[in-house]
Amino acid sequence: WRAARKQPPHLVAMVPMVSPSSVRNMMFKGGVFHLKTAQFLTLGLMAMHAGRCHGPSELPGLIKEVLRAFDNREREASHLPLKAWPVGKKSKFMNFYFDFLEHPTKDEYWRDLEFAVYEKTHVPAYIVGGWYDFCTEAGGLASYTGMKTLGGTEQARKNVKLIVGPWLHGVEFSSVIGDIDFGISASGDAADLIGICLRWFDYWLKGIE
Repeated sequence: WRAARKQPPHLVAMVPMVSPSSVRNMMFKGGVFHLKTAQFLTLGLMAMHAGRCHGPSELPGLIKEVLRAFDNREREASHLPLKAWPVGKKSKFMNFYFDFLEHPTKDEYWRDLEFAVYEKTHVPAYIVGGWYDFCTEAGGLASYTGMKTLGGTEQARKNVKLIVGPWLHGVEFSSVIGDIDFGISASGDAADLIGICLRWFDYWLKGIE
């Protein structure tokens, strides 16, 4: 979505997978701050990128605290006030969590955090989402309706597709969610997601029907 809004001349078609269209719509659902999503995102990004802000001497202890918080998310969500979340204070890298709290309304802060700007998206899109993905409502579903109504060209508005399966956030597209097994036919492999993507790009890039 970020690439499409810049309208690079060589972008002809795209397949956004489990991609949110708006950070704010993930963090605030119906105007209410979605605490667990915000903390999950913050901890996950911290675990992946802590090395950018912290040296070798600090990193092991910080990662240990982040992982401990992941294992006790109910406890982490119970800290009040929200602005005093202890783990969040451990690293300046996690300041964005507190920025979210400071901007509960859709103000200028969120403008650059909008992934999708449908009016500036001019190419066909085949959107892939998962019913168990935490950002489906603010991702695939919103992106599909947004492109159908606001896509930047008639071609983009008429050529948007959506597939949603019983999948989590990620690219494994397994048919097993926790203790529930939806059967092999519900997996991304059975749905032939790779084939769908290849046929989509073959059509738009090579003119292959």
